[in-house]
Amino acid sequence: MPLPIRGSEPDEGGTVFPWQDGSAVLVGAYMGGYRNISKGVSAAKDGQTVYIAPGLYRENVLVDKSVRLVGLFDRYIGINGMGGNYAVRMTANGAGIEDIVVLNATNGIEVVSCNDVNITMCKAFYCNIGLSLANCTGTLVDGCTFMRNGGAGMYLADTMDVHVKNTASSENGYGFGMYYAPYTTFENCTANFNSKAGFYLYWLSFGTRILNASCTLNDMGVHVLDVDDVTIMGCTLEVNVHCGIHMMSRDSRIEDCQITTDEGDGILLENSEQVLVRGNYVGSSDRGIVLSSTAGSLLRNNTLNQNEVGIKLARGSTGNTIEDNDLLLSSSLQTTALTCGDNLWSGNYWQDSSGMDLDSDGVHDAPYLIDGHPTDTDDRPRAFPRSEWFLAPEVHWTGDLVANGTIDLSSSTRPVVSTVNYLWTVLGCGLDQRHNTSDISVSPLRPGNLSVTLEAFDGTHYDQYTLVLTILEPTPDDREGGLGILRAFFLILTLFISFGILVVLTMMRRFRRPLPPAPRW
Repeated sequence: MPLPIRGSEPDEGGTVFPWQDGSAVLVGAYMGGYRNISKGVSAAKDGQTVYIAPGLYRENVLVDKSVRLVGLFDRYIGINGMGGNYAVRMTANGAGIEDIVVLNATNGIEVVSCNDVNITMCKAFYCNIGLSLANCTGTLVDGCTFMRNGGAGMYLADTMDVHVKNTASSENGYGFGMYYAPYTTFENCTANFNSKAGFYLYWLSFGTRILNASCTLNDMGVHVLDVDDVTIMGCTLEVNVHCGIHMMSRDSRIEDCQITTDEGDGILLENSEQVLVRGNYVGSSDRGIVLSSTAGSLLRNNTLNQNEVGIKLARGSTGNTIEDNDLLLSSSLQTTALTCGDNLWSGNYWQDSSGMDLDSDGVHDAPYLIDGHPTDTDDRPRAFPRSEWFLAPEVHWTGDLVANGTIDLSSSTRPVVSTVNYLWTVLGCGLDQRHNTSDISVSPLRPGNLSVTLEAFDGTHYDQYTLVLTILEPTPDDREGGLGILRAFFLILTLFISFGILVVLTMMRRFRRPLPPAPRW
């Protein structure tokens, strides 16, 4: 049965459309269908599609059965909610809406208390909320546009497992807003020119993933307020006014993002714990990365460029690790760091450093004193930025992970140039060793955690790799080495011989002749 093709008009050649044989419903009086969408929905059965002819429909449509509303012929199909509570309200599992414009309602499209709803290629304009999801799971939103809605382009409340992709939300109050909406995924979405935040996550919206999003010229790019386990990855956040990412969270991550702001902060972590900030570019901001009352977080492999302050740790931020970052300068701005102390700084590149690398190991010979705290230093400031590093050899092991055993690391080195200088550092389990060979073998003396670090330098580039191994308590056989194995062999052999003798004696007893009867006297 041929289906109507979006972008094509019905022809005169006898094509049979689904609504002509009763398998679907048509709305559009001039095409012989129902006059309005509500009557078409009433006439449809569960599982059917309601095709809507081009035009503007002034009504409030309630979809209370599992039907799909689909616009025909790639033309304008608009539903004007006339200022009501909704233009389209969906309350049935498995319902859907495709290629329809909604406008002029409190909620353009409202999905309430139902699951597995699909919203595809729809647009919402001039509503309070373009798309509202409440008390539903498994919703898919794909290829939609929400624009010029006063409150939010899209708002989720009391939802779970919602997937939003290829969707744009611009010129609203909030682009995408969430309240108690765990396990939501945004993929390839755009949030531009929103007066508040591009993405706003609030209260128990844990497990949210924002992947490959674009946020431009919002007040904030992403605002995370008391939400844990959030991932922001591969996003571009440009010229957001006050902050690229403002996060109050635990156990979250910000990775591989490009962030610039006209003013304010690139990334602000406030009252946060255990946040991973890795591989980001943050530039042209008042302050690149700011940690305020934040603990146990890791800043690694970030590039801070042309910020007035590269990294700032303030207001009780303790126990954080800042390593292998590049803090770069411009001709007019001094990039530096401010810190409140009790944090670990290691292996960062400071372009304003005047340190020397006389031993050519890729690390400045003297620690870098960090501005703002007289005792905070980077004890291993790199002599060149990450862009000039080369691939470090990864550390591999073969052998027994027990005390008194031997760990062979000969397969670890992977030279990338003809001449490489190596430095092994082995700490823990009774060992404190340094080796300058290309490979080593070590014998732990006691159980515990053994840290093995391999540093490599080719005369220009430097890198390192660290592996932590857990060394176990030896078993009695491990302590005795081959003697224990030999003892086990002889024990098994003895048991086998004893069993054989027992079998032979049993057989002899079974087949021996009986004694003659005693004589009678």
